[in-house]
Amino acid sequence: MANDASITMVGTVLQDPTNRQVNSSTVFSMRVGVQTTKKQEGSQWPASDVYDVAVWGRAGEALMGKVKAKSKVWVTGDFMVGEPWTDRQGKEHFSLRVNANHVKILGGGTYNGNNNNNNANANRNTAPAPAEDEEAPF
Repeated sequence: MANDASITMVGTVLQDPTNRQVNSSTVFSMRVGVQTTKKQEGSQWPASDVYDVAVWGRAGEALMGKVKAKSKVWVTGDFMVGEPWTDRQGKEHFSLRVNANHVKILGGGTYNGNNNNNNANANRNTAPAPAEDEEAPF
């Protein structure tokens, strides 16, 4: 699957993340909910999008044990639209996936996917945190 675009988002981790081996690499996986506003025909309403985020290698290993359900995170990475799936009502949906190259735990450390050394905290707090205006509904 080819990369469609880059994305930067601030959201809430929806459930405790997992860590698994894929071939010779480790992948840290988390689901992140992001508040949005939907607009259509002059009206708008609050909504949310859910992204499956993967953090590979040492950066992912560094996040394990530090990110939990309800953690606030700032993620940048390559955004992809996954395979379509159909809900019980017959409506088609697409999964939203991000291969993260940078994760910041808001109120905590930063882990850069391009970090090739053993010190997971080497890039700690290298980027400014985005402003948080209100609490996420998750």
